[in-house]
Amino acid sequence: MIAALGTFRADATFHAMTNQRTPAPRRGLSATLLLLGIVIGGGARALLEPYSPPAPAPQVTNPSGTTQAIQRLQAAQQEVTEQLKAIQESLASDHANAKQLSDQVSTVSDKLTSQVNSVSDKLEGLRQSFASQPAAAAPVPEAARRRGTR
Repeated sequence: MIAALGTFRADATFHAMTNQRTPAPRRGLSATLLLLGIVIGGGARALLEPYSPPAPAPQVTNPSGTTQAIQRLQAAQQEVTEQLKAIQESLASDHANAKQLSDQVSTVSDKLTSQVNSVSDKLEGLRQSFASQPAAAAPVPEAARRRGTR
């Protein structure tokens, strides 16, 4: 009974009480208008191009003094760049040498500190050894003994 009232199509168009189809949209018209616009635009450009002013030519004329000055400046710039690179390499080398010397000084300092601590420990052991022994009578020199016997 629903089919008698109308049809329902997949494109969500409902036709009440009729079986007529709606005409498909005209896609050919859009393409024709686009092509017509391109052709008219290209034709207008082709017709107007001879009347447009020519592009300015680059100025090649340069006084020889200015050219020579520019060349000298470029050569000086190149020389300064090379000198800067040489200085940077020298600084990097000096930095590496300073680091190596610093590491060597640190190693020697550590060894010296270790040796000083070892000697200090031995000295402290000797002090304690002498402090624990009883004080002995001072030995009398032999010359003093001979005088006393006479």
